[in-house]
Formats: sequence, structure tokens, C-alpha cells
Amino acid sequence: MWAAYSGHCRAWNPWVSNFRNIIRKGELLQISPSGQEQTLHPDGGGFRIGDDPHSPERIWFDTVVDGKAVRLVLPTTTGSSPHSRCHNET
Repeated sequence: MWAAYSGHCRAWNPWVSNFRNIIRKGELLQISPSGQEQTLHPDGGGFRIGDDPHSPERIWFDTVVDGKAVRLVLPTTTGSSPHSRCHNET
């Protein structure tokens, strides 16, 4: 179900330079370089980051090619939307 979104994502962003999305026990998780894990919950056209149902943190995968996400949008507090490239690992 979540296989299209698993992989290693990188960005030209000094605060969030890369992370991995993995599937564990049927859930999609985001793992930071420090090892912090957060569940990605489906929410509208994207995902809510973390378990707090009131969290404003969201992520969207906007380009899927051959069943694999290759780009995502991770909004920042400044309102910009840096794009990251995902390298899928199968």
C-alpha cells in the first residue's frame, strides 16, 4: 500500500537535508538522520507527520513515476516549499 513512498529523500536544505521513509508493520514511517522516527498518517492529498492529530506538519508526494514517488513537498515555517528527490530502495 505504501511502497510508492518508501525510499531515501534528499533536499538542498540545511535543516532537513535528508530522511528515509520506510514501511514497518503496515505503517509508513519517516526516519531522520539522527534516527528519530515519526509515523506518516494519510491526510487529504498528503500525510500528517507524527501522531498528534492537531499537528500542522504535512508532507506531499507530488510526482510518482512507474509506481514510485520521485519528488515530495515539505513545507517550511517560512511558507516556502522545498522539493526533495527520493531514491527508492527496493
